[in-house]
Amino acid sequence: MLQSSFIRYFLISAILFSPALFFHSRQVLLLYPAEVFLYIYILDALENLNRKIFLFVNLVLISLSLLFTAYGLATGMPVGYQVFASVFETSINEALEFTSSALFFKMIFSYLFLFAASAYLLFMKKDTAKRIYKQKRVLYLSFAIFLIYPFHFYNKFDYYPENVINMFQTYLGTIHKSVERYISNGYIFKGEINESKKVNLILVIGEASRRYSYSLYGYKRDTNPSLEKDEKNMILFDKAYTVAPYTRVSVPSLLSTASVKMFKQIYKYPTLIRIFNAVDLETAVLSNQTINLDSDVFISAIFKEADIKYFLQKFNNRYFDKILYDGQLLPELKKIIRSNRDKNKFFVMHLIGSHYKYENRYPKDKTFFPGNSIIDHYDNSIRYTDFVLSKIKKTIQKDKSPYIVLYISDHGEYLNEFHDGIYGHGVKRITRFELEIPFMVFYNDEFAALYPKEISNLIKHKNKKISLDNVSHTILGLYGIYPRSYDETMDLSSDNFNENPRYLISHDEEVKNIEDVKIRIGR
Repeated sequence: MLQSSFIRYFLISAILFSPALFFHSRQVLLLYPAEVFLYIYILDALENLNRKIFLFVNLVLISLSLLFTAYGLATGMPVGYQVFASVFETSINEALEFTSSALFFKMIFSYLFLFAASAYLLFMKKDTAKRIYKQKRVLYLSFAIFLIYPFHFYNKFDYYPENVINMFQTYLGTIHKSVERYISNGYIFKGEINESKKVNLILVIGEASRRYSYSLYGYKRDTNPSLEKDEKNMILFDKAYTVAPYTRVSVPSLLSTASVKMFKQIYKYPTLIRIFNAVDLETAVLSNQTINLDSDVFISAIFKEADIKYFLQKFNNRYFDKILYDGQLLPELKKIIRSNRDKNKFFVMHLIGSHYKYENRYPKDKTFFPGNSIIDHYDNSIRYTDFVLSKIKKTIQKDKSPYIVLYISDHGEYLNEFHDGIYGHGVKRITRFELEIPFMVFYNDEFAALYPKEISNLIKHKNKKISLDNVSHTILGLYGIYPRSYDETMDLSSDNFNENPRYLISHDEEVKNIEDVKIRIGR
């Protein structure tokens, strides 16, 4: 049993401020010890004042603090901006699915172990034989470091716990302000239109679908049997990267004419849906992802502006979600294609794709890999996406209007390639499996007959380095609609396309050139 109040208080303080160990190295060396020693004196004063207050205050603070420590122990990363975004923009059903993951169990084990140790220390009887340090030199030094450190080394109090509070406030402020500003910004089309073009386009957005797991791109397992049987009128781009391993960043980026470098001001730029609404194209969104009813998530605000909106998740209530499959969007797609043929159409299909929990992403009768491993489940989800895409391809092939389809995933997925027990995306230092995404184009014979030049350019550029930043400009170019925000050097169907620098939004919302990012490569 611990006899010294000092050692007891030291351990409580060290646990309370343990999230600091996952932040900046300077904080670990200087501010972390200062925070620990300062809190030792606060503990001593609190317990002498009132033991019930002492227990209540510390149990609350430790409960919160250990959430961040458990995340750090499970992932090796500090809690960042994207963690708050994931928590507040995740549906109840997705959250419940996450609770079955190995990462969640690792976090829970770490949390419970440290909380039990903290509770044991807190409920021990105080050693009343002596007070903490009669000598105040350590207190004065700690207090001096605590005051001087943040002003000398960091701006905006970028140290724990202040940085976590700031990130949370920034998230709440940024997301709501961005949505409000986007909604309040009107849009009037200014630019040029090629009136002779008759084009219908379906943009299919995949979810957590990585290029590495597609047999079309050389994967050893047969995950694309349907598309491989019918490669006519199909183009594969083999160097496509996402702009972030987070849906909340990547989907708005590919729908907006803003470069990801301007993501913090994305609300100032028109999206494809706004542009096409302004020039009297028919726009439709078909989604198998959660739609936020309060319009406080940017993706929801964008999608709600479409002329036609079909969300599978509307058939679910808030608490008892049933599993819905991407293939259930197909009948609605066919219905819209057959309607109002006088107008050019622009569709967005937002799939649930290969989002964790992978075994919930395909019907049981579509199981091909019979094992019960995570890889088997993930590869089966890719096969089901292949099935859905092949059905879309067959649908447009039968139609007499010119149709082209762009399929691209929002980001990839990490499947424990480095044997650290982690599956998912945006958790640890970014890997190639989260960045490298499938990007394919297929079209019907009617489109091929009308637009051979555009197809020739797409084929010519299929081996170029591209990213989600190219999507909106390519779509505008295919329609022959050129607003002021259009950039022909970003348009894969243009004669004037150039490889542009590719950028990535990191875990802490920093924009970095991909060439400057340390990416875990693996096999």
